Amino acid sequence: MQPELITQELAYRIHERGRKLLGHWRATPFGGDMVIEWEGLD
Repeated sequence: MQPELITQELAYRIHERGRKLLGHWRATPFGGDMVIEWEGLD
């Protein structure tokens, strides 16, 4: 990725996605499956 393509909005979106994944992981029962459904990469 080129430096000029990295924006504060992109950083925020990456942070939010990571935060949601962490919450999902913590809510997954021990020994359970954590299923991730990928949305469009827009």
